[in-house]
Amino acid sequence: MKENEMLDDVVLGFVKPDAAPRVGAVLARIESVRFSIEWLHTVQLHEHTARALYAEHAERAFFESLIDFTLSGLVTVFILRDRYRDKYPEIRQSAQTRFRSLLGNADAMKAAEHTLRHEFGTGTGPRNAIHATAETSLIRREAMILDVWEYVVAIAERK
Repeated sequence: MKENEMLDDVVLGFVKPDAAPRVGAVLARIESVRFSIEWLHTVQLHEHTARALYAEHAERAFFESLIDFTLSGLVTVFILRDRYRDKYPEIRQSAQTRFRSLLGNADAMKAAEHTLRHEFGTGTGPRNAIHATAETSLIRREAMILDVWEYVVAIAERK
């Protein structure tokens, strides 16, 4: 099985500092739409980790405020499995695609109702509650940066 196919049912992300006080409610909401929480770890990210995660934004005006915010408190890193596809195997949408629609707009103030960012985000810019890998092809990169690749693989391999 190709790596991207193996990772189609996996989501990697973290609850950001603004939503840390409500991490239990965030995770309960995620589980309510048939994602299972396979692995969690609460950590204070190092500056080099945050800069590597958000490197694609390095030239953007908001980069430093994004880094400062990400480092302002604890984050809860999560690895999820999409259990919706277990029940409905004909669904070919990747877990990342389904999770991105649950996340909502990157600007929490513009996110649609009933999305995670609308419900748990606390402002504009980086205060949008959750970071999640945008697509299957990026999971390896972000998992290596967060030092969780071995967990991602183990979870993806067990069906």
